[in-house]
Amino acid sequence: MPLSEVILRSFYLLKLNIFQLGFDSQIIFLKVNDLNVSSDFYIKNFGFELVLDQGKCRIFRAPGKSCIGFCQGRTKEVDKNVVLTFVTDEVDEIYIKLRNENVIVIKEPGVNKEFRIYNCFVEDPDGYVLEIQKFLDVKWNETKLKFDLINNL
Repeated sequence: MPLSEVILRSFYLLKLNIFQLGFDSQIIFLKVNDLNVSSDFYIKNFGFELVLDQGKCRIFRAPGKSCIGFCQGRTKEVDKNVVLTFVTDEVDEIYIKLRNENVIVIKEPGVNKEFRIYNCFVEDPDGYVLEIQKFLDVKWNETKLKFDLINNL
């Protein structure tokens, strides 16, 4: 797809309702057993930057314009149906780093033919499932370019 068409389509996306509503970022909040342990885990292993410390909750910059917040006070088991996915071309490198830090590995890196991805799964200190994923589908690169253009406006 020519870059000019990508740019035109990107500007079209700006007219969609989600942008008209005025959202400028997204935050996922997760309850954790120990706020300090979880904070240290994501800073050390993922390089997340603390952007706001609210005492019982801490908000970190995640990739793009998204954020992830951790709040003290988990009261029940983690839902294993929830998966936090981080997209990168460096699945193997990140996997090795996490394994060397003794992070619990759920699945070693491998190709998932059905979804055309290369991924691995690990577990954070609270039992949340984290997926480190690379898209093998060229359509993702086109989509990623659109996101990049929108995020840079």
